Parts: sequence; structure tokens; C-alpha cells
Amino acid sequence: MHRTRLTEFFPLHHQVGPEPTVPRGFVHPERGRVACPAAPLVEAHLRAEGLLTGAGGPAPELLPVPAQRVRDGGVLACTTYIDLDGSVTGIAVTAPRALETAARDAVQRWAAVLRTRRIVIALGEPCRQAARSAPGHAGCPKAAATRELVRQYRERGDTVLVLGAAGECDSASAHALPDVAAALRFEPDDDTRLSFVLAPCSPVEAAMPVLRVLRARFPALRGQHPDQWCYAASDARLGARMVTETSDLVLDLGASAAPTDGADAPSRRTVRRVRTLADLRPEELAAAATVGVLPQLSGRERPDDSPTVTDVIEVLSGLGPLSVVHHRASTDVSTNVYERSALAHSAR
Repeated sequence: MHRTRLTEFFPLHHQVGPEPTVPRGFVHPERGRVACPAAPLVEAHLRAEGLLTGAGGPAPELLPVPAQRVRDGGVLACTTYIDLDGSVTGIAVTAPRALETAARDAVQRWAAVLRTRRIVIALGEPCRQAARSAPGHAGCPKAAATRELVRQYRERGDTVLVLGAAGECDSASAHALPDVAAALRFEPDDDTRLSFVLAPCSPVEAAMPVLRVLRARFPALRGQHPDQWCYAASDARLGARMVTETSDLVLDLGASAAPTDGADAPSRRTVRRVRTLADLRPEELAAAATVGVLPQLSGRERPDDSPTVTDVIEVLSGLGPLSVVHHRASTDVSTNVYERSALAHSAR
């Protein structure tokens, strides 16, 4: 890519608007049609810098560049390179003569970002339980089983302890114990009649320290069989952790339990919360051979201008050859104690 990269400046024969524009493509006088997938990213930064307000009208989808370099009109600054498939990709900014320096600076700043890189996307949702009200969602079957267990435990006179965020299981007779501190504070009326369930679709690893404390304090504690625990949230956490650990730069688009924005000192990894494309910083992208993406979780409200995974892939594809990798962690429970119990009863 770097051997084919050209940074050039073309005077335009036609008049341009009063401020810069970022075309989605243009026709190079020698290389032909040039696609500019990174145009929305460059445009977002020019807008954040106050150089682009929209007064000049929408950016052209395909801008012809004259072979004759005439002096009237504006200027087009561009960087182009030939991609692996032979197509031509580039970055371009047009501007009136008064803003020629700004156009040149913008193109040169983003030209320094060009490199071959991969983008690793964490797949997986915390659980279908979180989106059970959405059309077409039946909800998590493990959550339904948990609610049924809570009903059975209450009917036999037990106090029900819900480990994690109680959600639908919360009531006057179900005590939410989200953490170890809550488990240590809890004082039951009768410690011989206690039962527990994991909060539907909560991370299993977060509940285990709480369960250890409760078992130590209340030896008569009974509860839900592990076959009915939901591992979707744990898988989502593991997938996000693996993506984070293998990336030079992590873009958080709205993931659950997102890491802190900024530098991760032990790994020298940068984590960046991305609310708009302007949050993608050229100096961070230039240093990143692997960019991890933690997607916005379904069911969460997304601002209209916040980028999606597709948006991020699109703009990064305009900053050098790109490999897109999807990563998912998956846990399978190979036993089913309730199914075995039903078979045993039917055989009697």
C-alpha cells in the first residue's frame, strides 16, 4: 500500500463553497475512480474543529478532477493508494483558496494514519432476557425456569435469596444480594429455611463469591442447580475481555461494564469511548495494528449520531487494507439434571 500511496493537490476549475467539503469519492485524472470510505470520519473532525458547518452544502458523492491544473476555483487535497484488490482508495478534502492550508493539513494528518490493520469485534449479548420485550424475542428459557423455582421455594415457606440484580424476582419475600457486602449484612429470620437462585442472566462469576459467603454462613442453604444458570452474560464478558487483551486500541460503542476511557497503564493499551466519529483520534489509530470494538448492546437507547459497528468498519476500511474478525465466547452445559429426573420418573 505505502509504495502506491500518492499525496497530491489539484486546483479545481469550478468554484467551491465557502468552507471545506469531504467528497465520498472523486475521479483522479490518472488513477480513475477513487472511493473515500473514511470521508465521514474526516468530516466529523473538520466539524469538531469548527471548519465545517454545512453552510457550503452537502459533500459531493463523486467529484471529477480536471487533468488541466488551472488557477481559478478552489483546491482539492488528496491521498490515494491502490488496495490489494486493485481498487483505488483515498482521502480528499476540497476548499476555497482561503482555506487551502486547512485542506492540506487535514489530508496530511489522515494520510499519516494509513496502514494495514485488523479490526476485532466482540460478539454476544448479555442475554435474551434483557431484550425479551422486543418483537420476536421469547426471552431466556433459563430465566423462565428461575422464576418458576422462586415460586416453588416460596410455596414451601423458604426465604428466597437472589444473587445478583434481582430484576423480576424481586419482591417482599425475595432478597437481592448483589455482592459480598450484601451477603455479609444479610440476617434471616430463620437460617434453616433459605433457598437461593442466581438472578436471571446475570454473570455467573460475579455471583460465585456471594454464594461462597452464604454457604459458609448458612450451612442449611439450598438452591438452584447449576444446570439452570444462564452463561450468556459471562460469555459476553469473556468475549469483550479477549478482544480487549488482543487489541492495541479498543473502541467502546456502548458495551456493558465498559472499561475506563484512556490509557491502560499495565498493557499500554488505549480504550476510547466512541459517542461520535470525532472520538476516533488519528494519533491513536496510527499506532494501532489491531483495533478492538465493543458494540452497543441491543435494547439500549442509542443517540442518533452515535456510530454503529458498520460505521466503524466502513471508515476504517478507508484508512488502509483492513481485516475484519469476529470473536465470540460460548459456554455449553452438557448435562440437564431436570431432564434426567423426568426420565427417571417416567421409567418407574
